Amino acid sequence: MELTLDGNQPDYAPTHRKPTKRRWPKVVAVLVIVLLLALACCLAIGYVNQPKGDTGSYLIPQGDMTDEQAREMLDAQAEASRITVSLRPEPELVDGQLHVNFVVVPGNNEFAERLEVEQDGAIVYRSGIVQPQHVIEWGSAPTAHAGLAVATVYAVDGSGNDFGNPVSVEIEIVEG
Repeated sequence: MELTLDGNQPDYAPTHRKPTKRRWPKVVAVLVIVLLLALACCLAIGYVNQPKGDTGSYLIPQGDMTDEQAREMLDAQAEASRITVSLRPEPELVDGQLHVNFVVVPGNNEFAERLEVEQDGAIVYRSGIVQPQHVIEWGSAPTAHAGLAVATVYAVDGSGNDFGNPVSVEIEIVEG
């Protein structure tokens, strides 16, 4: 109990009152603001982490072209760029020579190709440029050994430079 200098009780109310219901709207408002800030942060993080630039394929008709005509045009372009090669799935290794039987099949779109075989993180065989309708039967691969390897085929332009997307396949080199 508190007394004033004249010995009377002060005329203000004690500080230990029960909370009133008026505080709940303030608490709810603060919670809503916190949730909105959290949502804004999540959206901002998602926006920042989105891939930039061209990340997909788009079908955009040209002029008065219908969607079906645009698909047919793209299918024709894909067919014109298709390249077919043949490679022995289990190249045979004999005295440091690798029997790859790499064939650039006739009827391609006339692109030359080249082949690389990688094993244990190192290139163990690299062909020269193979023109359409030509074959490489054997190639020197002194560091190759029996086991799994990755064969990668590269398209080669008229200047002898790689272009396009190379294609890789897992192969197994076997002792001959």
